[in-house]
Amino acid sequence: MKNSFLTRLLNPLLIAAAVIGTALTACNDNSEIETDQLIYNIVTVKTAGTSGMTFTFRTGETTPLLTLTSTMAYNQAFGFKEGQRVLIGYTIPTGSSAEESGPIDILNYRLVYNDTIRTATPNIVSSYLAAEMSNAQIWRAGNYLNAYAEIPVTTPAVNLCLYADPESIKDGEVDMYLTLDNRNVSPSQRAGCYASYPIASFLNKHPDVHTFKVHVAGAYNQNKVDFKNVYFLPGE
Repeated sequence: MKNSFLTRLLNPLLIAAAVIGTALTACNDNSEIETDQLIYNIVTVKTAGTSGMTFTFRTGETTPLLTLTSTMAYNQAFGFKEGQRVLIGYTIPTGSSAEESGPIDILNYRLVYNDTIRTATPNIVSSYLAAEMSNAQIWRAGNYLNAYAEIPVTTPAVNLCLYADPESIKDGEVDMYLTLDNRNVSPSQRAGCYASYPIASFLNKHPDVHTFKVHVAGAYNQNKVDFKNVYFLPGE
């Protein structure tokens, strides 16, 4: 997913967070980015220590794995750990490309809901559209499916989940459902949520599957997104 997509979703939520200490809590086709322009990506925390942090991610479905390095010391107050998926806003040195590995300056971040691909029950298949969510989108970045939606703010929290229906597998295709784990919640308030789901475990279990047909509740522009020629990429 290109940076323009994330910028459109993130700017209303993150642009006010000018420094890491005011970060939010939880979810371009032009590769030459000036240092005063924020770049947003959902990344994996690889290392987090007193000497700095490193992150890995892919800019598209099958693009090379990139590594970002920051000299900012890790603080437990950030609320994330190594191996987690998080969303960061950062700048890169002038003349560098957003499509390559390199150093970054982190300006803000947002926690992402980390979850596996769950198994769909018949009830999920029949009721996924009832979820009170809106502006939902899903996209692939390497070995992850990432998602965004505006979901109810409740206690206990409802989660933005991705379900696969093994009973639907036919000719290498499987039906999946992006919806809430509690579809009976009526929101008095909604907030944006970002989520990330690794696909490796599912593909290992179902090696013949090559197409994900994702049915999206509360879709922003379409209620089904097909991901074709899906396979596990080495590395991350």
